[in-house]
Parts: sequence; C-alpha cells; structure tokens
Amino acid sequence: AQTGDHTLDIAQVPSSHTDGCSFSSDGKYISFARVDRLHICDAATGELARTFQNNHGDIYGAIFSPSNELIAAASENGLITVWGTATGEERLTLGIAGETTPCLAFDPDGRWIAAATQGEDTTDSMIRIWDVGTGRQLHEIELSVPRHGPLIVRFSWDGCCIAAVTKNHTITLWDSETGNELHTFSGHG
Repeated sequence: AQTGDHTLDIAQVPSSHTDGCSFSSDGKYISFARVDRLHICDAATGELARTFQNNHGDIYGAIFSPSNELIAAASENGLITVWGTATGEERLTLGIAGETTPCLAFDPDGRWIAAATQGEDTTDSMIRIWDVGTGRQLHEIELSVPRHGPLIVRFSWDGCCIAAVTKNHTITLWDSETGNELHTFSGHG
C-alpha cells in the first residue's frame, strides 16, 4: 500500500504461526505460509486470493517465479512443490526427502529453481538446481563449508551466476550453466 493505510489481516487464516512471506514481482500479491498451507493475498486489499494445500508437510517459505505464473514452496521434509499461481494446479515436486531446504530462488527467466539444502547429517550441504519445465536436476553443488550450511541462495540478475551465503559468513559464486565454482569471499563477517 503506497499510503501505508492498509493492514493485511492474516487473522482470517487459521493457524498457530506464520512462516515467511514473499511478494509477486509486480507487487500485486503477497504469499505467506501457515503450517501446510500457502496463502496468496491481494497486497492492496488484503483479501485472500488463493490457498494451496501442501501434501509434503509444513512449509518453510515460498517464492514467486519472475513471471508470477508459478509459486514454489519449500517443505519441512525437503521437498519443493511448484504450483501454477492462477490455477492452483500442482505442477512439480522437486527435492530430496529428508533434507532441510531453507531457501529457494528462481533464475531471472523462471527456467530454473535453486534450493539451498542441508541433509540430516549437517555435513551434507548442497545447492541443487532444477529445470522447472522438466523437473530434471541440472546441478548438485557441494558446499566447501558444509557444517555451516547455506542461509541464502540467489541468481545474478542475468542468471549467469548463482551465489550462496553460509552461516560462517562465506559467499561463494558458481557458474549456473556448468556448476563450476567461480569465487569465494570469506572473512567478511
């Protein structure tokens, strides 16, 4: 709301807690998770536009694709569900059951989705990249500082690089086409 006069009343959605939120790229919608449901509200009016039921457990967070045609949600069990935003149709399930997926990112074209994952054994931290059209995993990038797990994963504005920030304040860049490491920045925390 440009004037700051609007308050989004999420009390109309029953649950004990709310996890994460994200805006659509056009700013018209905001999503938030409550337990195993993902809700999309009109950002201007606060009205509930759509609710998605996740069949893979509680949702940690969600992200809209750049075109807003898709929304992806990371579940507590490591699986990622991708729905058609307009239809609510579940299009894809990605991921590895048993992994924690704290962060998702779409590339700028919406062709790929990346997930920062950490296995049950906390020494198994990865960045996984999938093709959204086919569901095929393109890359599995092992983090060089696995015990410190990924906090954030993001694509560059042109989609050529992917970056991960870890808990030990290390930022690593990879070529998103090849998965090859390009550079690591450390010791800046």
